[in-house]
Amino acid sequence: MASTAYGIDISGVDDVSPNLGHVTGRLALAQCCARRLLTRRGALWYDPNFGHDVRQYLSAPMFSPGQAAHACETELEKDERVDHATVVLQQQGAALSIRITLDDGAGPFSFTLSVSALRARLSP
Repeated sequence: MASTAYGIDISGVDDVSPNLGHVTGRLALAQCCARRLLTRRGALWYDPNFGHDVRQYLSAPMFSPGQAAHACETELEKDERVDHATVVLQQQGAALSIRITLDDGAGPFSFTLSVSALRARLSP
């Protein structure tokens, strides 16, 4: 069972917040998971297996949404706070909408990560 002790983190998804605000709880977990899906594997020298950059699908002429969703789920479940992840990925023109449901040991919660070539946004 995953731990529900989320810790504290600096707020931000594709960049830190300008005021260096802090987040805790499920918002901290959601932002951390979003950053996992925006980080190219191998980009972190101290954790070479971290990340699965979903922006690669923006320029892919053909990709399997099912396989991409599975790859995202596998990446999200690497976080010790996540018991199970379910991902539904939809391409919407030049953007992706990624509906993520995480089970963190306290029950499931969902959020959407919207990704374009220029920005990423997290919403409930």
